Formats: sequence, structure tokens, C-alpha cells
Amino acid sequence: MERFDFILGSEFRQLLEADYDEMYNSVSAKAWKAAQVLAGSIIEALLIDYLVATPETPRTLKDPLKCDLSEAIAICQNEDAISNRAASLCSVIRSYRNLIHPGRQIRTGELPPSKTSAGIAVSVVDLVIEEIANKRKKTLGLTAEQIASKVVRDVNALTILKHLLSDASPTQLERLLTDVLPTSYFNIKANDNVFEPQGATLARLSNAYGLAFETSSEEIKCKAARHFVQILREGDGNEVDDYSTNFFGAEIIGYVDKSQQDMVRHHFLERLPTFYDKESDGNFASIYPYLTTADIPRWLDPFIKTYISPKSNAQKREHILNKIGGLTGLFQSDERDKAIDGRLDQWLSRLDSSNSDQATLIKSLKEDIEADRLPF
Repeated sequence: MERFDFILGSEFRQLLEADYDEMYNSVSAKAWKAAQVLAGSIIEALLIDYLVATPETPRTLKDPLKCDLSEAIAICQNEDAISNRAASLCSVIRSYRNLIHPGRQIRTGELPPSKTSAGIAVSVVDLVIEEIANKRKKTLGLTAEQIASKVVRDVNALTILKHLLSDASPTQLERLLTDVLPTSYFNIKANDNVFEPQGATLARLSNAYGLAFETSSEEIKCKAARHFVQILREGDGNEVDDYSTNFFGAEIIGYVDKSQQDMVRHHFLERLPTFYDKESDGNFASIYPYLTTADIPRWLDPFIKTYISPKSNAQKREHILNKIGGLTGLFQSDERDKAIDGRLDQWLSRLDSSNSDQATLIKSLKEDIEADRLPF
């Protein structure tokens, strides 16, 4: 993916990768003619693809798909997509294409392929790849593949990711969220093993997804949300779990179509642990604004269980109180407040006669929550 990550079409990119590998395999096998012909084919494909990808550039010549190699070289040179040096070398490569026709090779007196000529052809391919990639970056911005590749290869990529994202078009940001980052994640995860652990790379991809989602437009966020709904409805358990753990939190509910919000809310509500812990803090917080009164017991019970647990100290109980008070204050709702009070009363009715210490703790929790509420 890294070599041709500036190519937008995945099938076309895969074909180029295959031809590139075959070109180098031909060199290794001393198949000089095959290497030179493949080199010419790759160069022509790269130049034509550049012309197709930049249709807004004013040109007087015909449809890029109908250009021959010499025309493509001239246009790309004129637009500084390739340097004069590269253009000259590409023109030399043109003559190699005659090698595919033995009769023409005889008529033109073309020298037979050799290790030297094949080496030149392969070097020109690498030069054109580098120059076209740089030009496309300046003209079209970064592709989703280039951003994902950077995240995978560079342990410090997250420190500059916002800058990379700003160089990508909305189309590429959408592709990054709905296809490229998840695909990269799952491909790497599939090859993860004890001998080559990829945990750090997977974590970077997950964090990159969150940052890309955060900086995207509302429209792109809604498209990413629709993609998640599709995974939730059609994906297998492992895929759904990966998406829910590594890419999305309950905040996605706000971008889901209203007809699907109940399903997504129930999904994230049931993923909450039965005891509260700081690791799941974000999940409890992000789902709270979307809770119905019927959801309150499932959301509140982990807090209560942890609050009255003998293992909890004063510091943890203070944290739980602040968390509940902060959320109920920030997203104030009389209905949810009443549901919280009602759930605490249900716990009290069960514990008053069986465990006075725990009942006392719940009474204290309820009083503190009520005291923290705004008087309006």
C-alpha cells in the first residue's frame, strides 16, 4: 500500500503493485525484456492516472484516456508533474515498448534488452512514482491511504495527525473513516502474533480514528455513523466488538439517523460493565445525554454497586459522586433526575433491613446528588 498509496482506486492500486512486483521479479530472473515492457506499462499508467485525477487543470488536448505515452509525458512535463530529467528518461522508455513487437525491433535496430537497460527502466519507474506522488500531494492533498500508511509506519504520527488531516479533501476523510483506517486495523490485527506484537500500531490506528472523526465535518460524521450502523446490523460479533471498542463510543448516537438511535443506544448501554471503573469512564459519560428514563437503572447500577462496595475507598466514592453530579448538571433533565432518585430509593428499600452500612452510603449518595443539582 505504501508505494502507490497516492492512487485512489483500490483495484488499480493493487494492479500497479502486482505489476511492480512482477517487474522486480523479472529482473531477479534476468528476464530483461519482460522487466522493460512492464516498466513502460507502469509509467504510462501512472501518467495517465495523474491526468485523469486532475481534470480541473485546463488542457487543450484530448481525453487523457485517449492519450498515448508521448502525449502523456509532454502534458505531465508541462504541468511539472514530472521533472525534465524524468520526462527525458520516460521518452527513452518509450522505445522499450517496441520490444513487445519483434519485427519492429528488427526494423528500428533497437538494441536487445540487457541488464543495464532493464536497470535503467526500473530506476525510471521509481523516479516517476516519487515525482507523481509529490505532485499529487500538492495538487490533490493527501489520500486516505497515505495518512493510514503514515500512522502505521511512524510511532510519532499522532503528534502531527491534525496537520495531515488538514491536507486531505473531504472525500479522503470520508474514505479514511469508512474504509481505510478500519481496513488497515483489521489487516494488521489478522497478522498479530506473539513474535511480532502489533498492539502499539493497533492503538495508534484506533486513536487516529478518534482524532479524524473529531476533526471531520458533521456530514462526514453522519456518514461514518451510517457505516457503523451497517456494521452493527450485518457484522459478526468480533467485528462489532472491535468497532465499538476501538473506533466508536456512544457519542456516535448523536450522528445516527433517528430511526436507528434506539438500537445504537441499547447496544452501547449493554456494553457498560456491571461495576464502574475509570477505564470505562468515557462510556458512562458519552451515553448519558441519550438515556431514556427506562435506561437509568442499567446506567446507574454500576455506580451504586461500586459506591457501596467494601473495596471502595473515600476517594473512589468522591469520584463517583462527582461523575454523577457533573453529568446530571451538565445535561439537566427533570425526568432523568427523578429516575435516578427512584432507582436509589429502590436500592434503599432492599438494603434498609439487610445491610444498614450500605443503606447509609446510598442515603448519603442520594443527598449529595440532590444537593449538587441546580435549583431550576
